[in-house]
Amino acid sequence: MFQNLYRTPAVKYLLIINVFLFLVFNFNFIPQLANLYPAMTLYYIDNPYFRFWQFITHMFLHGSVAHIFLNMFALLQFGSVMEQYWGTKRFLLFYFVAGLGGAILYSLNLGAILNFITHSFTPLSDGIIEKFPELVQNDIIRVLSSRAVGASAAIMGVVVAFAYLQPNTKLMLMFIPVPIKAKYLIGAVIVWDIVAGVLNTLSLMGKGDFNDGIAHFAHIGGALFGMALFMYWQNNRKYFY
Repeated sequence: MFQNLYRTPAVKYLLIINVFLFLVFNFNFIPQLANLYPAMTLYYIDNPYFRFWQFITHMFLHGSVAHIFLNMFALLQFGSVMEQYWGTKRFLLFYFVAGLGGAILYSLNLGAILNFITHSFTPLSDGIIEKFPELVQNDIIRVLSSRAVGASAAIMGVVVAFAYLQPNTKLMLMFIPVPIKAKYLIGAVIVWDIVAGVLNTLSLMGKGDFNDGIAHFAHIGGALFGMALFMYWQNNRKYFY
């Protein structure tokens, strides 16, 4: 697994940066940098803590050991294959396009929830929040306080591209010792992200109680933007290969 890292420098340095920042922010590895965490987390655009660079920086943050382990394991497994297939420059472009796609769809989803709650398309930063009753204000604040971290969207794009390129490769989940073809396993993950994303959205709208704290629409955005770019490259191979 690790022997291919010398042939995949992008994967290697992404692993190093992600693990380093995880140690910095989760284990106080370098106390002087701890205050950077809020500035790097992705907030909704009407949150006073939002900064435009968060669309990129949130990809390098992770909230738990399980979160970073699963993401970095997938990056190592699938990213190494795709970087060797595309080359380093194209792999990095794909990685960040998928990550940005996830951030965009995540933000659009929050915007749709806020529009549903307020029945208004007026930016909340214009002071519209004060015009609503306290109950609705609480709903708005709950949505505005949502924030996203993690490389999941970028990696989802990479994983979906892998499944398209090698659909019949058999994969195994850690807790399910039965090999499953990539096209079925990744397809099932996407279906779950759609279902869970809708349930999370309904919960934020006050229509249900399911909320697992995962930005499923970011995963979906990563898959969509990643596949769009991958198909574009595949359909224009004579120009890009």
